[in-house]
Amino acid sequence: MPVTRTARTPTIVPFAPDHLEGAAVLLAERHRAHRLAEPGLDQRYEDPDLAREEVGALVRADGASGVACLVDGELAGFVVGTPRDASWGPNMWVESAGHAAVDAELVRDLYAAAAERWVADGLSLHYAMLPASDDALVDAWFRLGFGHQQVYAIRETPSAGERSAGAPGLTVRLARREDLDA
Repeated sequence: MPVTRTARTPTIVPFAPDHLEGAAVLLAERHRAHRLAEPGLDQRYEDPDLAREEVGALVRADGASGVACLVDGELAGFVVGTPRDASWGPNMWVESAGHAAVDAELVRDLYAAAAERWVADGLSLHYAMLPASDDALVDAWFRLGFGHQQVYAIRETPSAGERSAGAPGLTVRLARREDLDA
């Protein structure tokens, strides 16, 4: 008689303190993958202990809320949002450390579940920060209706010889107070 396997059923639940360990591992793994695309990122966040601190800080923030996905009792993904000041309107931000999943597509379901509560609470403006180098993750968020608003970037500093090779008549210097009007 053949052995039948039960289907792995994902369950989305409110994010709770006992999800923090699994979230830290997922975030550290996501960061490790992103460092392959951009080695200039800080390698320290590949350590689940540091990743846990980042997620924990978000979870403890005033007004924070989110969801987690469990598959066979194991954390498969999470989305946690935090509000910023009122100048952004009634908002929730999913910071860089506020999401990770075993599969980018899972983020879509997690966001949908988290957003239900946020919208019900009157928080209708949502922002998400994610690495541009992760095509699957960017695609998943874009298909939720998110767009491109800001870019944070890093680059290697040029050598001294490269720094002096500017356009003729161009001077590069530190900004000064008298530059404000310009």
